[in-house]
Parts: sequence; C-alpha cells; structure tokens
Amino acid sequence: MNKMLKVKNKLRRKYSSELEKDLEVQSGVVNNTIWIMWLQGLENAPCLVKKAVKSVEQSLPEQKVVVLDANNFQDYVSVPSDIIDKWKLGVISNPHFSDIVRMELLIQNGGTWFDATIILDKNFDTLQNILDSDQTFFFQNLRPGQMGNSIWLSNWFIHTRSNEPTLLRVREILYAYWRHHNFAIDYFLFHIIWHLVYEFHGEELKKIKQIPNALPLQLMYLLNEKNNETLIEEILHEFPLQKLTYKNV
Repeated sequence: MNKMLKVKNKLRRKYSSELEKDLEVQSGVVNNTIWIMWLQGLENAPCLVKKAVKSVEQSLPEQKVVVLDANNFQDYVSVPSDIIDKWKLGVISNPHFSDIVRMELLIQNGGTWFDATIILDKNFDTLQNILDSDQTFFFQNLRPGQMGNSIWLSNWFIHTRSNEPTLLRVREILYAYWRHHNFAIDYFLFHIIWHLVYEFHGEELKKIKQIPNALPLQLMYLLNEKNNETLIEEILHEFPLQKLTYKNV
C-alpha cells in the first residue's frame, strides 16, 4: 500500500464520525467571479503566471476576474484568525493555505477557482456551460491506476455555488486537522479529505460532469520541448484551457 493510501485510511479512521454525518444543505448562489491567487503578488509572479492570468482576463470578458494576494485576500474572504496565524508562522505552507483560501472563497461566495498557471486560449462551449451551471465541477483523473483513487480529483479548477455541501464538510475536517497538528500529513491533504467526503456521500459525486484531467494537462508536458508549435496549436484547438507549471521551465 502506498503512502497516500495509508494517509487516506488514517484520516478515514480519525474523522469517521464527521464523514458519516449527513451533509449540511444550505441555500447557495451562483457567482460569475473567477478567483485567482498569487500570494506574493502578481507583480512578483513569473512571466508564465502573468501571461496565464492575462489570457483568462482576455478570454472571459463577461466574467469578473479577481486576483488575490497576501495583502488583499481578506478583502474578499474570511479565514479564521488561528489558521492565518499558523500560516504566518510557517506551520501551514503557502500551497496548503491556498487550498484553504480557495475553499473559503467558494463556500462564502461561489464562483470558479482558476490556478494562476491556467492558460486560456479562448472561451469555448464546454467551459461556458460549466461557468453558467449551478453544479459543482472539477476535472477528474478517470484512470487513477496505482494511486488507488486517492487523488482522482483535481482542485486547480473548481466551479461551484456558495455553501456547497461537500466543501462545508471538508472545511470542518480540514480545520479540525490543522487545529490539532502543526504539520501536513500529506501534500495532498485537501484532495484526500475531499475524496473521503465523496466516498461517504457518493450521491454528490454522481452529480458532477466527468471530464478527464488528461485533456487540460496535455500542454504541460510539452513546455520544455522544441519545435512543437504545430502540436501546441492542435492541443489548444482540441481543448483551449490548459494547466501549466512555472517550475523547471
């Protein structure tokens, strides 16, 4: 059994009572805001990130695009002070704090979270249908293989209405974890908890449209290759939204 599955089983045992409870159903609203965050400030971001954010703004003029950073995120979302304190002390890393902020943004406001490394060549019907929907959506690894389904969901693009029931339960468990621990048991802590919530409440998962994350990850693997312009054009034509990385480029 790999490490991630061991972590998943450990968290399942520890938070079984929270996972088994009926999900809380609250009224929610659909929001046309695109949420993006670069904690260090967009002016300090790598060139690729700046280009990615600009591509989203240009391709989705009908959407409100909000770029958050360490100085302004509290203008848009409330995060418990003890959690912020742990982040400022370095107990909660930037990536794990980003997971918390996106969760709270979507619970409190609804809308769509875009990682700052998503490039959008143009709007297209599949994306617009997601943005117009009141249903939760995220890309899924439909062939998880040896990962044992433990990270079959992606959280770099999430669309949902406010007060989404599974995220409300993730919030409860995630804060319980951080209030009793000063380390992340796994880099994919958020993913594992959300997966467990869906495992216990499979009826919610059935509502989510299945689109494989292989489609928006194609371009990432070509970033360091030369003479690939034609292939890049083909990929963007097939699926104009692509998740990139600024690392090792």
